[in-house]
Amino acid sequence: MNKMCLETGSLLEIRNLKVHFQSVDGIVRAVDEVSFSLRRGEKACLVGESGCGKTILALSLLRLLPPGAKLAGEVLFQGVDLLQIPEKEMRMVRRQGIGMIFEQPSAYLNPLFPVGWQVAEVVRLSRGCSRRDAKSRALRLLDLARIPEARKRYRQFPHQLSGGMRQRVMISMALAKDPALLVADEPTTALDPTVRRSILTLLRDCLDETGAALLCITHDWEAARRLCETAAVMYAGQILEVGPAGQVLDSPKHPYASALRRSMGGEKPEPIPGNPPALTDLPCGCRFQPRCNCSCAQCASVVPEFNGGVRCHNHQ
Repeated sequence: MNKMCLETGSLLEIRNLKVHFQSVDGIVRAVDEVSFSLRRGEKACLVGESGCGKTILALSLLRLLPPGAKLAGEVLFQGVDLLQIPEKEMRMVRRQGIGMIFEQPSAYLNPLFPVGWQVAEVVRLSRGCSRRDAKSRALRLLDLARIPEARKRYRQFPHQLSGGMRQRVMISMALAKDPALLVADEPTTALDPTVRRSILTLLRDCLDETGAALLCITHDWEAARRLCETAAVMYAGQILEVGPAGQVLDSPKHPYASALRRSMGGEKPEPIPGNPPALTDLPCGCRFQPRCNCSCAQCASVVPEFNGGVRCHNHQ
């Protein structure tokens, strides 16, 4: 089993998770036999190309998948399998246990209500407190997210805020639940470099202050490097490499992870040849084999096992 950390003291443990969809072209294997665990307070990231299954994996933790999704395996959060509990209990996990920062804040902030009211409503629902106490807590959270003139911003609507400010509001809403785990889906998408750096610093500081664990879903190599202690590289629904972030991001061992790193950085990025496989028509053996310049006959027919945190036949 691929593990991000030792099982002892795990906050989140995913065992052989599968998320499949039925489509006109066949079964879409969006997440296929993924296993890992996350300690309390640990900061981990999933990196990979768009469409590799990162966001589907994140949404499966909260059971927020589209109708028709078929899940198998186990998602143990604080010892409870989230795939087996009734929806009523799952709503409590969403309210109190796991907070999520979505990729597009504008799609999740209600345009009809002031942003401060929306943060306060999350506080009220998660804590069961009065509206007055919820407002007071919401103002503190807006301050924690370094939103200037928090009392003024409290009364403003989403369209009156910049993209960076809306992202800060989303962070405030996620922290309003006092979560043990924060899931951030592409938290720096569409932000300019200066705002991006400030959001990353803010996230790191908030996590250090609250003690929450982080699972960051990103294709941003620099964001992963700045935020996380542990990194996993995902491709075509599977994790191909996992380990300490410095090792995986700077000196990856899997051919795909190495190719992805070269395509992300430097003055002359090197594109990865070919295209990712359709999730309805996955290759036999190693899923990266058709694009890999290190493949052998075994790679085309035998599914590689994890060895030393790497899923590769040629890894020594």
